[in-house]
Amino acid sequence: MENVNKKIGSNIKFYRKEKGLKQKELAEKMNIPNSTFSEWENGKHAIDIAALIEICDILEVSLNQIIGIEEKTIENKIKKEFNKLNKKGKTEAEKRIKELTYIPEYTQKEDFLKEQDSIS
Repeated sequence: MENVNKKIGSNIKFYRKEKGLKQKELAEKMNIPNSTFSEWENGKHAIDIAALIEICDILEVSLNQIIGIEEKTIENKIKKEFNKLNKKGKTEAEKRIKELTYIPEYTQKEDFLKEQDSIS
């Protein structure tokens, strides 16, 4: 169990730093003592599921990312990358996806034909 706690703690630390937050800032957002958060991040104590979910919400990552489960499908990989974007980036990504769906070369044939029928 200790290895699991260390892995989760290490992942929390990675995503916290990626988000540009200090331990103390994240602990304050959760209304917990910094020492408690530090023990979680260092893998000294297990984190309850409610706290894990709160951390995921604050860091804007999935529970799978925090517990270290690999994202297997391309859709999940795209979601993971999409979630790294800020609001402006997400808006731009949505535009690009819409643009790509109008190019027959990049679209599944039956979906493209349905889209064209609905436009006509």
